[in-house]
Amino acid sequence: MSNEDVEEIIGEIASKHRIVLSKDDPLMLVYTMNEYLLKKTMDSMDELYTKHLSELEMLFSRIENENMNKTQRLLTATVNAHRQAMAECSEKYTEKISDKLYSGISPVLSSCGSALKKAKTAATFNVVASVITFLSICTFVIIFWKFY
Repeated sequence: MSNEDVEEIIGEIASKHRIVLSKDDPLMLVYTMNEYLLKKTMDSMDELYTKHLSELEMLFSRIENENMNKTQRLLTATVNAHRQAMAECSEKYTEKISDKLYSGISPVLSSCGSALKKAKTAATFNVVASVITFLSICTFVIIFWKFY
């Protein structure tokens, strides 16, 4: 406590209570003790505040990490469930589409098959006719060659 503080306290007491104290008055001892105890209490409270603040920061950090882990697990599970659902839907609709395509193409393919059989038969007749025509020409040429 500085000398100015003591003079200010003595002046305050004198103006309010009309009592003049000296610097070595026992009341000044009580004031000094109170000031000392108040300073110690404030220091102790500052330490407790700092300690509790660091504990709270650690607690919040741990809670944040736990929440991040839970959120990550939840997101992963959600993404996996969506992937599985998409795969199932894709498989289901791919199967339906392929069935529809096959049912639509099947009649066309069968009609193409019968048309191909007819074309094959016609081609076979054409080849036979061509062979007969060739043989006829060869026979005609041989006969004509002999008589000429």
